[in-house]
Amino acid sequence: MLIAHGPASVLINEFIQKDKIEKLSADKHFIVVSLGMLFGILPDFDFFYLIASSLPKFLHHELITHTPVFWLIAFFLLKGAYRLLYSRFNKKAKEVFSPEFTNILLNTFLISTLAHLVGDLFINHISLFYPFTDQGFSLFGKVFPESIFSGFESHPIFALELGIVVGFLLWLLKKFTNSKQAFVNTLSYSAGVAFLLYTAFNLFVYSQTYITPQVTYRNGSPVFDKDYDGIFDLNDADIGNTEEFNIVKADPSKIAKEASKLADLQRLTVSDDSFISKVLYRYGAFDSYRAVEYAFTSSGYPIYPVLDEFYKKNNAVESYKVKFAPDKQLYLFLKKNKMLRKLTLMTELEQGHIILFLNEEEELLNLGVTTSENQIVTVLGKEKLQAHPLSEITKYYKKQLSTVLMQK
Repeated sequence: MLIAHGPASVLINEFIQKDKIEKLSADKHFIVVSLGMLFGILPDFDFFYLIASSLPKFLHHELITHTPVFWLIAFFLLKGAYRLLYSRFNKKAKEVFSPEFTNILLNTFLISTLAHLVGDLFINHISLFYPFTDQGFSLFGKVFPESIFSGFESHPIFALELGIVVGFLLWLLKKFTNSKQAFVNTLSYSAGVAFLLYTAFNLFVYSQTYITPQVTYRNGSPVFDKDYDGIFDLNDADIGNTEEFNIVKADPSKIAKEASKLADLQRLTVSDDSFISKVLYRYGAFDSYRAVEYAFTSSGYPIYPVLDEFYKKNNAVESYKVKFAPDKQLYLFLKKNKMLRKLTLMTELEQGHIILFLNEEEELLNLGVTTSENQIVTVLGKEKLQAHPLSEITKYYKKQLSTVLMQK
């Protein structure tokens, strides 16, 4: 989860402790809600530890703060500390922190922190049974993993998170304001309809764009840094630290296999700059470059970080965030490193290689990646992603096409 840890923790705590919380005054109830929010995000405070240490941030869910035993021990320590200190409280403190109210607060602490872990368990991997085993567990991590091309907002779980946050805000509105019931009902119905529409869109696009990449697992958890250099593999231009770019090290047979798998699924594509296409692209739809990137990434060697580094170096860019056209940078990279050779219709395609289509001005018309069946996976027009023979692609571009190049 990303945005719903706090709200979900409050709602779960309200449900579990309903009978006790209903007896509280409004100000004490507000304290419980506020602390529920705080405790619900408390396990993520380990980010401060990661920032202060040399450990990479993607180890976040592997720390002990994301194990149930840590918060169970903390709960019993707090409970023991309260019993030891209660006799030392003055009269005012005993009134504020009465055994009944303190018990609710301590239960809120345990329920909220464990609710956080349950939220993470949906798609992330945590050591649920530590210290008996550090094996990572996830409910849907292998079924609904995140796309490599879109942010978390394109994931079905994010739609669920939005529903939780909206439901929480409506609950707050009803519980702590004097808003009229008719207004709350109208707002609830409107939010419900908007949520259902967004969820339907989210699920449709996700189902039409996502394809599970090959992921390496160790102790039940995905490996984000295979060479232990502290760089997230999707951002690492040299996985393995061999001083060679990923694009050189990738195995053509694996690339071809992944390209064929992608073509067989015929994923959703975009081919223009319309508003709808931009939205679909943001949510993970494929273009020709993404077909190439997916084949390389799923074979273990992403090429986007190579192009990112190439672009920054060539343009003297000193920034972590840059925007560039990856297809054009791929062409420039291969050209500058003399990794291209011309093709004809009689040339036999080599599997797992990048193919570029240029016009007379040597501008990139399209690109693709070859399969083991002597075909090229690319996007032609508004069709779904699929594989084509070279002759079909050259026929599609007719007089526009001047040169066809293949990666050496």
